[in-house]
Amino acid sequence: MLAARRDPATLAGYLELHIEQGPRLAQSAVAIGVVSGIVGITSYRVKYEGIANHAGTTPMEARRDAGLGASTFLVTAREMVVRDFPNCVVNVGQMTFTPGAFNIIPGTAELALEFRAPDEQRLAELQAAVVSLAHLVARQHGLQLKLEPLGGCTPAPMSALAQAAIAAAADSLGLTHTRLVSGAGHDAQSMAPITPAGMIFVPSRDGISHSPREFTDWEACVNGANVLLRAALRLAEDVIRA
Repeated sequence: MLAARRDPATLAGYLELHIEQGPRLAQSAVAIGVVSGIVGITSYRVKYEGIANHAGTTPMEARRDAGLGASTFLVTAREMVVRDFPNCVVNVGQMTFTPGAFNIIPGTAELALEFRAPDEQRLAELQAAVVSLAHLVARQHGLQLKLEPLGGCTPAPMSALAQAAIAAAADSLGLTHTRLVSGAGHDAQSMAPITPAGMIFVPSRDGISHSPREFTDWEACVNGANVLLRAALRLAEDVIRA
């Protein structure tokens, strides 16, 4: 397997065509997205531990409610990112309360947490803020906190040469274009450390992806394919000239 590895020096570059998976191009009626970078992603398993007790007999002010702490964290994290971290996102995709009965105060609450940012500095700042908030909420509600890092991936800026080739290809076809950051991970993120990488986005109807309702007009697909072809030819010519 190792012998099958290709020398990166033999690669001129990597180009990827994809639907945007978001609403920006469709909303602005722009034909082509020139991806400037792909976000970094960090994931945590967050666990708040309180005391499970009878919900009918425990006064509200005497509770150490793990569910309340988890819910406070979720809402406050969203407000913080919207206010302080433009172009970043935070998401809790799963929340589980234990024991999980109508009449029992949750003794534990577990959250599947993910956040994304367009560059390494911003991702580090966002991580520090989110972790600090998690600890603050634990103190406010008298809870124990366990944070388990689950990994992620680093942000990947796209090659300036690839971006220029994509923009020039769109111009040659009379297609409108704009630069934007990809909020989703792509193969180009893995290729970027190996060779100059670039990405082309075409509009997604209503920004829906990974769903039976995902749809991109045929004309947009053709536009993207033509931009991909011309960008690849332009990069190949640059290699030959070099």
